[in-house]
Amino acid sequence: MIEADLPVSGKRQKWTPYQKYIIFLLLTVYMFNYIDRQIIAILSPLIKDDLGLSDTQLGLLKGVAFALFYAVFGFPIAKWADKGNRAGIISLAVAFWSGMTVLCGMSNNFVQLLLARMGVGVGEAGCSPPAHSLISDYFPREQRATVLGLYSLGISFGSLFGILLGGLIADKFGWRWAFIIVGTPGLLLGIIVKLTLKEPERGATEEPEVRAAMLRAKDSGTVKSTPSFKEALGVMWKIKSYRILALSAGLTAFCGYALGLWIVDFLVRTHELSYSQLTLPLALSIGIGGAVGTICGGFITDFFGKNDDAAYFTIPAYGHLISVPLFLVALWTGTPSICFGVFFFVFLLHTSVAGPYYGLVQNLAPLHLRAFGAALFFFVLSILGVGLGPFVIGIFSDLLAPALGEANALRWSLTALAPIWVLASFIMLWGRKTLKADLADIALKTNKEV
Repeated sequence: MIEADLPVSGKRQKWTPYQKYIIFLLLTVYMFNYIDRQIIAILSPLIKDDLGLSDTQLGLLKGVAFALFYAVFGFPIAKWADKGNRAGIISLAVAFWSGMTVLCGMSNNFVQLLLARMGVGVGEAGCSPPAHSLISDYFPREQRATVLGLYSLGISFGSLFGILLGGLIADKFGWRWAFIIVGTPGLLLGIIVKLTLKEPERGATEEPEVRAAMLRAKDSGTVKSTPSFKEALGVMWKIKSYRILALSAGLTAFCGYALGLWIVDFLVRTHELSYSQLTLPLALSIGIGGAVGTICGGFITDFFGKNDDAAYFTIPAYGHLISVPLFLVALWTGTPSICFGVFFFVFLLHTSVAGPYYGLVQNLAPLHLRAFGAALFFFVLSILGVGLGPFVIGIFSDLLAPALGEANALRWSLTALAPIWVLASFIMLWGRKTLKADLADIALKTNKEV
């Protein structure tokens, strides 16, 4: 039985071989998720020239087209995941978004590419909510920020390989073949997930008393059914720390996705770099810097969070505050090598929030709403971050271009992200006041609900 291989909270903490495989497999899935999501960033200048697009249209392709469908479809998929087979959902999602990525490469005009990007968003909506819920049933509460941080390495690795592969393939064969080649392996990955990812028992790593209550409820047939969307939304909305978390994370996502999806255009326009000049240093800055930040953020937060729950807000807040002046230096330096070097630390600090944020979502969400809690969180991140961030930057860049030129218009548009990052940091610090009480309340309700 799967549950026999799991370390229950308060007992044995060593990971089993299958748990390690779970981390590796879900990390791989998330890496492909981000390769297919973010590859448009490196291909953006080529797509703009080939299809004759404006920055506003590019912003739609990078943001709204993906984010709107990613966010909306996240809710029904999360509801399905909270009562269905999460492993099966992930395998279907991988195959679907990979197929839609291939179709991106077959697009011949703006409308076709827009529709294909919408399809990528629909498929990727079936990845993280069920994956986060699965991880919570494979690993106990005190390890979740670390494990979800490791899972979130998919962001950094996906960005790294997306830039490297996308840049190299596009430089030799064109942007369409880049989409086709990176999308095809995901079809095979979907089959591997289907055959090897097992569905654990829900609540398998909860405290012994919660596990005992769940078994009694299961034996007596009194397990509660999954609530309606309105009921689930009402439950999550009442948790003040969750609302604060979603708002601060949404604002940081606005800045992070705006930067991540326009940085190639910025480097090409401002520093006049070719693909061969920018691909490797940018991949290292985003990929390695992001990976270090993701690992350290989750590990450090779990370490300090054992004695102080406020660490889940404090560490990300100070990380972002430190990143803002570095971000401004990277934007305004006239030396490309300094720009890449400083961006390394910007992405390191920015990605350090992944483990703490995702771990806190799972810790705040009631047991029967973990996938829904993740979907609601990703909805906010998608609308504010993926959707509006790149789109708003594109609009402002177009508006400022006649007066400043394309290069300076984009640079000033990105500079405007700095105060938003600062605001998000102070909102995180504010969230410390309610976190301890909310976590205690969730623990009490979890005991009652089962």
